[in-house]
Amino acid sequence: MLPKLSRLSPGFAWSANYLQFRCRLRISSFLTDDGSQAMPRILLVDDDFDLAETLKEWFEMDGHLVDAVQTGSAALANMASSSYDIIILDWQLPDGEGVDVCRQYRAQGGTDKVLMLTGKREFACQYAGLKAGANDFLSKPFTLDQLMERFESLLKDKTSPGD
Repeated sequence: MLPKLSRLSPGFAWSANYLQFRCRLRISSFLTDDGSQAMPRILLVDDDFDLAETLKEWFEMDGHLVDAVQTGSAALANMASSSYDIIILDWQLPDGEGVDVCRQYRAQGGTDKVLMLTGKREFACQYAGLKAGANDFLSKPFTLDQLMERFESLLKDKTSPGD
């Protein structure tokens, strides 16, 4: 089943063949030396159900394992019990701000990569997110291409958290 990408933007009319090709390409790029698959794990934290569901479907079709939660407290619980290649964290959450979740996660020794999403475009907000330990920042609205570019860049990045 194809993700309902129209919820994100009318410009994402992908064909089934393209998505199947991209999935095979992505899956083959995560093979380990012994031939087993090392699928990147993602924690997606966003209270916008439609956006979260669209991104979850997209990443899963792209060969990733995705845990999706809608609150900061659920995110912190997942972060404490699992390791992720990337945490995609929205700024505005029903029980607080994503920047505070990121700050608390880093204070507890968390080292997974964090990509902050937000509708805030002010430099002060971006700075606050990065200072709290986020590795990168993406302002809404964004395209899937922009998200995938940031995501793949973070996957390749071997620096320390928040650098």
